[in-house]
Amino acid sequence: MIKCSNSVCDTRRNTITATASENIDLTLMRIHYNIDYDYDTLGSRYTNDSFISKFGTIRFEINGKEYNNRVVLRDVTPFKTNDYSFIEVRDKLKRADKIYLDFTIRDKVYTYVIKDNLVNNDS
Repeated sequence: MIKCSNSVCDTRRNTITATASENIDLTLMRIHYNIDYDYDTLGSRYTNDSFISKFGTIRFEINGKEYNNRVVLRDVTPFKTNDYSFIEVRDKLKRADKIYLDFTIRDKVYTYVIKDNLVNNDS
């Protein structure tokens, strides 16, 4: 459980939890990012958080089987931030070997690698 207040997260403040679902177990994922918008193309109607919710989907793999997150990504970040978001995802992602955040914009798909055993994330 993550607790946040006034843009600071710790163990003593407001609690962020995933919403309850009757059919799918959900958990929270914290994603660090830096988006450089082309406002001429996208316009100014998107914030970082709404951009992820509008264009992003989660794709993940467990034991060689690939899944797509059918749950609409829901940003539950309790305050405006420019470098990370808390989003609701399937609880299965805790067991995933590979996790990707795909952005579909018009006819192009852009993939952000969150976890992949074949990619060295230390460089």
